[in-house]
Amino acid sequence: FGADLPVEGGSGGQFSWRDGPLLQALKDGSWILLDELNLASQSVLEGLNACLDHRGEIFIPELGKTFYVRPGTKFFACQNPLKQGGSRRGLPKSFLNRFIQVYVNSLTDQDLNYILSHQYDGLPTKIIQNMIDFNSKIVHELDTHSFGNKGAPWECNLRDLTRWCEAMTYHYNANPSLQKKYEPESVVQFIDGDRMRTLSDKEKVR
Repeated sequence: FGADLPVEGGSGGQFSWRDGPLLQALKDGSWILLDELNLASQSVLEGLNACLDHRGEIFIPELGKTFYVRPGTKFFACQNPLKQGGSRRGLPKSFLNRFIQVYVNSLTDQDLNYILSHQYDGLPTKIIQNMIDFNSKIVHELDTHSFGNKGAPWECNLRDLTRWCEAMTYHYNANPSLQKKYEPESVVQFIDGDRMRTLSDKEKVR
């Protein structure tokens, strides 16, 4: 919602209030996207609840002011499943019922291939498919607890594959003398291996 921050160019110890993105959006009457909602703190959820219920307002004690949700403002919220961990928690049903809920399935290998083939149309189709196959194998091994138990749960998704494509392309451009133009294995350790917590798990990715 906002915070007291140091004043640029002000005297030492001088602070003033700065609106956070949510409060600024409320003032502007903008559409608001609340990402990773089930990671929000209780105080944030309470503030949102006041915006979403019959009150349609938020009180900022630091300012002693009440701000109202303007006509045309819309709230959208996204969250990942609880099983992904990371301090996610189940939200009260009464809170969730304030939204129209839409569930989206995980991307299939075909979906990943379609997206990456269009996003990186310069990469050979065979290499993209091999990367997706490797990613699927890693996901299976992690889901069956074959390795990677320390630090779990893990998520290997489109974001990782995109980083892999970017890193591989950068590696080739920085080393144009390479015999092979694109080598997924040259950078996979940075994407999947280095985030593992134990040496044995890192070696299994390698």
